[in-house]
Amino acid sequence: MSQEGQVPGGKGREAEAQPRPGARLDAPPIAAASLITVLFADVVSSTAQIADLDIEEAQALLDHAVARMRQRVRQFGGTVARVQGDGVMAIFGAPLAYEDHALRACCAGQAICDDFSSLPAAGRGGFDAVRVGVHSGRALIRALKSGRGEDYDAVGPDVNFTAKVERDAPPNGVLLTGETLALAGPMVIAGGRGELKVAPERVLKLFELRSINFDRNLSHVLDNDDVSPLIGREGTLEQVLGKIDATASTGTSIALVGEAGIGKTRLSHEVARTVRALGLRVEQIAGISVLRHTPFSSLKAFVRNLLGCSPLATAEQVRSAARVQGVPSEFEPGLVEAAGAIVDDAAWSALTAQGRRDNMFAAIAGLVERTARRQPLLVLVEDVHHLDPETTDLLTVLHRLTAQNRLWLLLIARVAARDEAARAADEVIDLAPLAAAEAREFCRFFSTPSLARDHGLIDRLIQRASGNPFFLQELLRMPANEHKDADATPLSIGSLVQSRMADLSQAARRVMLGAGILGAEMERPILAATSGVEEGELDAILAELEAKHLLDASNRSKIKFRHELFRGGALMTLLRTEASEIHARAAAAFEGQANASTATLERLAYHAERSGQIEKALAQLVTACQLGVRTSSQKTIRALYDWAMRLKPSLPDQASGPLLDLVMTSLDALQQSGDAEEYERALLLAIQLCEARGERLREGIVRAHYAVFNWIWSRHDVAGVNADIALKIAKESGFFVLRDSAQSMTAHIQHAMGRLDEAIATYTDLVNTYSPEDERSTFGRMFFPSVRSCAFLASFLLDRGRIADAKSYIERGERILGDLDQPYSRVLITNAHGRLALATGDAETAVTLLEKTLDACIKGQIHLIEPSAAGELASALVRVGKPEQAREIARQIVEQKRYLRSGRYASVRVFRGLAEAELACGDGKAALATIDEGLLMAIENKEPIHIAQARYVRGLALIATGDRAGGIDELKTALTMARDLKLDPLAADCQEALGHLSPPGKVSALQT
Repeated sequence: MSQEGQVPGGKGREAEAQPRPGARLDAPPIAAASLITVLFADVVSSTAQIADLDIEEAQALLDHAVARMRQRVRQFGGTVARVQGDGVMAIFGAPLAYEDHALRACCAGQAICDDFSSLPAAGRGGFDAVRVGVHSGRALIRALKSGRGEDYDAVGPDVNFTAKVERDAPPNGVLLTGETLALAGPMVIAGGRGELKVAPERVLKLFELRSINFDRNLSHVLDNDDVSPLIGREGTLEQVLGKIDATASTGTSIALVGEAGIGKTRLSHEVARTVRALGLRVEQIAGISVLRHTPFSSLKAFVRNLLGCSPLATAEQVRSAARVQGVPSEFEPGLVEAAGAIVDDAAWSALTAQGRRDNMFAAIAGLVERTARRQPLLVLVEDVHHLDPETTDLLTVLHRLTAQNRLWLLLIARVAARDEAARAADEVIDLAPLAAAEAREFCRFFSTPSLARDHGLIDRLIQRASGNPFFLQELLRMPANEHKDADATPLSIGSLVQSRMADLSQAARRVMLGAGILGAEMERPILAATSGVEEGELDAILAELEAKHLLDASNRSKIKFRHELFRGGALMTLLRTEASEIHARAAAAFEGQANASTATLERLAYHAERSGQIEKALAQLVTACQLGVRTSSQKTIRALYDWAMRLKPSLPDQASGPLLDLVMTSLDALQQSGDAEEYERALLLAIQLCEARGERLREGIVRAHYAVFNWIWSRHDVAGVNADIALKIAKESGFFVLRDSAQSMTAHIQHAMGRLDEAIATYTDLVNTYSPEDERSTFGRMFFPSVRSCAFLASFLLDRGRIADAKSYIERGERILGDLDQPYSRVLITNAHGRLALATGDAETAVTLLEKTLDACIKGQIHLIEPSAAGELASALVRVGKPEQAREIARQIVEQKRYLRSGRYASVRVFRGLAEAELACGDGKAALATIDEGLLMAIENKEPIHIAQARYVRGLALIATGDRAGGIDELKTALTMARDLKLDPLAADCQEALGHLSPPGKVSALQT
C-alpha cells in the first residue's frame, strides 16, 4: 500500500535510489505511540469493474471513489494515512487526539457506505459497493515530512488486524471489533458477527454496524436498558428527588458535576425513572461529541419528541404538529429548523443569523412552556461538556422558565464544564468517588465469579479505580491475563488521558511522562530531574496539569496522579526508547540523594535496570541488602526456600514432590519471619502442589493453616472456604486431628462473622466427639485441643449469656488439664475462667485469674491471647476500683502495638478495656479517641460482635464528653446490634445505660 500523495520519481535504478527534493525520504520520521481507531475502506470488485476501461477512465473512477472516502474521513476528524488504488487507510485519534476516536471512525465508516449505496454508479464501470473495517488499539504514529508539509502513517499489529477485519466485511457494510464497539458507546448499534483469529494468541470479536443513533429516545432507553444497582448514590438521589415536587407550581434547575465515569448518567437516569413514575414527563437534551461544532445539533431530538414527531418527519409534519400544540405561526419555521427539517420559507431566509437564532430560542421556550402547562416536565440535559454553543446558551433561557413553570432541569457535566452548567442551575451537586466499601459492593455486582474469588485482585482494582465506578467497571471487564501487568489500563481510560495530554504544553507533557515513569508519590526535585525541567518551573507546569485533572499537587512535597489509572494512560503513549531515557534520568536523580534509604536504593535499582544499566541496578540491590535487617534463626531455611522459588520455573514435573516437602518444611520459618505475604504465597503454592499430586491429606493440613492465617487477618470469607475444604478432607480421610483443626477454625470464623449460635453449635459438636483418649492428647501440638475447644466454647457462651453452660465447659477443661504443665492450654482455660468471674460479678476473682493469664502470656510469648487478656483484665480492674492500674496495663499493649502480633481479630478487646479504664479515670476525650480506633478496626475487620461491643463503649464515651444525644444514639445502635446478634449480656448493659439517661417515664422510649 503506497503512501498518500507519493509520486514515483526518477527513471531507472539509479534514479530510484536517489531521494528527491520534497520527498518523504528527506527527513527521518518522528514517531509517537498513540491510542487510535483505524479504518480500512476498499471498493468491492474494483479490479473486475475497471478491467475493460482505458487507464484514464479507470484512474478517474478510482480517484472519484477515493475522494468520497477522504471527504467522509475528514468530516469526522480523521486523517487519511494511506491510499491504495481503490481504498484508503484512515486513523482517528492521531495526530489530533480525540477521546471519542472510535465513535468518529464509526460515523465515517457509515457515511462512506451510505455514499456508495445511495449514489448512482458513475457511468460504465462505476462503483456502488465498498467494504469497511474498523478496529481500535495502540499504534506507532509517524510524522513524515514532505514538500507539502507533514503526512502521517500508522504501523503496528492493530493496524494489520484492521486490514484483516475489512476483508471480512460485507458489501456496503462496516465490520467493527469489540474493542471499537466498547469505546464508541451506546449510540453505535451493532450485531454480532462471530470471531476472527488475527494472531496465534489473539482473537477479535466482530460486529456489523447497523446504525448510529444520535436521536435516542430517552423513554426507550429508560425502558430497555439493563438497570444496574445504584451503589453509593442513594443519598444524592434522595437529595435530587427532594427538589422535584410534581405538585409544586414552579420548578428548579440542578447540576450534577463530576469527573468522567463518576456515575452522573446512571444517577440521572434513576432520577428520571423515579419522577416519571410519579407523573412527570421526562425529555432529554444530549450533548454529542462529534456534533459539538454543529449549531443546535443537540436540540433536534428534543424538539421532535416534544412535538411527537418521528426522526424522519418532514417540514410540513413538524409544522402540523406545532399547530396542534398551539404554536404561533411566526415560530413554526424556528421549530422546523430546530427539528432538523428543511425550511422552505422566504421570510425565514431573509432573517439575519441572529434573527433566526432569537426566533428558534423563543419558539423552543414557548414549546417547553406549553408542554409544562399540560404536564410537569423534567428536562434531562446530558453531557453539557459536549453541547454545541447555541444549545448551551439556550439552557439559560430554559433555566429562567423554571421559576414560572412546572419545569425542572437536571444538568449533567464534567468538571471542565462546571461553569457552563452552573450558569443554568440553581444548585450544583458535586459527585464524590465511591468509598472503599461501596466499591467492594460494586465489584460484587459486576465481577465474574472467578474474579470475585480473587480478593487480592479485587482490592487492587478498587485501589486503582480510586472510587470511579466507570473506571472500576472497565478494569473488571479486562481479560484476566491483562491483570498480570500491574499498569495495564483499559483503552477507554487511555484515550481519555491521551485526549487531555494532547492540549498540554511540551513541558507539561514531559512532566506527565516523568510522573508516569516514577509512579508512586513523587518528591518535587525527583520529578523535575526525571522530567528534564527546572524545579523552579514546576509550579506553573503542575497548575496546568491540575487544570486538566491529571495530577494532584495539593501536597507540595508529594505529587501524585489524580487517578492511578492515569499513570497507565500516560505510559501507553511512551515508546521504549523514550521510556529508557526517562528511567535513566530518574536513576540519576535518586543517585544524587544523600543518605539514601533502602526504599530509595530499591527505586534507584529499578530505574537503572529499566534504562539498561544492569550493573548499577545490581550495585544498588547489594547496598540495599546491606542496610536490611536479617535474623540468623531462620536464615538457612529461608535461603533454601528463596533458592527453590528461583528454580521453580525450570523444575521438571517429577520434582513436585521434593518441592512440596521443602515448602511445607519452610512454613513455620516463613510464619515466624513475619513476612506474611511470602508466607501466604508459600501456603498457596503448597495447596497447588497438593492438588496437582493428589495428596488430599496434606492439602487439608495446608488449607487448615491457610484458614488460620486468613482468620487472624480478618479475611473471613477466604478463611471459611479453606476451613470447609479442610473439614471435608478430614471427614473423607477420617483423620481426626485435621477435623479438630478445621472444625475449630470454622467455629471461630462463624463467631467473627456474627453467627454466634452457629459457632456455639460447631464447637459443641466438636467437643462432643472427643473420646477419652482424644481429650488427653495433644495430637502432636503445643496444647490440648480439647481444652482449647472448651475454653473458646465457654467464651462464646458468655457472649451469648449462657452462664451455666459456660461454667460447665470451663470446669470440664480444667478437669482435663489437671496439674499438667501445658502453658498454652492453661492460659486459654484460665482466661475463660476470668471472663466467667467477670460476667458473674466476681471482679476480685476475675482480676486474680486474668493477672495470671496475662503474666503467662508475656512470659511464654503467647501473643495470640495477650491483647484479649489485657483488655479483660483492664475491665476487671475498673470494677474493683483500680482504673489507673487498668489504664497502664492496657495502654502499654496499645502504645507498643503489641496487639498486632495477635492478628487483627483480637485487637479490639484491648482498645475496649483501655477506653473503659480512661472513662473511669475521668478522661472521656481519651476514651473516645481510643474506642474510635478500636471501632474502626472492628469495622474494617467486618466483625459485628466486636462492632457492637465497641459501639456500647463509644456511647458511654460520648456521654462522658458531653454529647448526650450522640451517646444515646450510639447506645441504641449497640442495643439493636446486640439483640440481632443475640448478645444478651451486652443488650442488658445497653438497656441499663439507657435507663440511667432518662427519667423513669421515658426509659422504655429510650431503649426502643
